[in-house]
This record gives sequence, C-alpha cells and structure tokens, in this order.
Amino acid sequence: MDEIIDLIIKNARVIGSDDLVDIAIKGDKIAVVDKEVSATSKKEIDAKGRFVSPGFVDAHMHLDNAFVGGNEKWFCRTLREALNVIEKYGSSHDINARAKRA
Repeated sequence: MDEIIDLIIKNARVIGSDDLVDIAIKGDKIAVVDKEVSATSKKEIDAKGRFVSPGFVDAHMHLDNAFVGGNEKWFCRTLREALNVIEKYGSSHDINARAKRA
C-alpha cells in the first residue's frame, strides 16, 4: 500500500477471523483488513488482541411508515398511538416517495 493511511489499528480481534488482524482506515472508510498492513500511517493503535467492532447502531427502521401524516408533527409513545396515526393517515399511500425522503 503506497498511500498514507490515517489510522492503522494493529493486532485487532474481529468477527470472522481466528487470527489477529490490522485495520487500515483512510478518511472515514475502512481501507484494508488483513493479517498485516504495511503502510505509512498518521496514527497507529495497538489493540493488543482486543475485540474491535463497528459502531453499535440500531439501523432498524420502518421506511414504509416514514412521514405518515405528511408534515404534521406527532409523537407516539405507545404502539396504540402509532397504530392510530397510521390508521388515520394510511401507510400505503406514496410509500416510495416517503421512504426516499426519509
């Protein structure tokens, strides 16, 4: 690898590999995950065999119900409240446009 990497995390344990690996990061992207990354880096961290994972983000969402009710503001605290809003405005109308907007 000839380019300068922003960060290399050495000796990391990751899901899917029995061996420790190095993780090279350039900008906000993972550039390489390999047994050994030999590159010039601005910063280096030794994970010392610790587990490294992506951020714990809950990406579960229901785009089919995004923006139900148009621009009207509503806040549901219970399932029943959410079902009432969906029943009132309908969730099938213009699903693609609402999902793209979300």
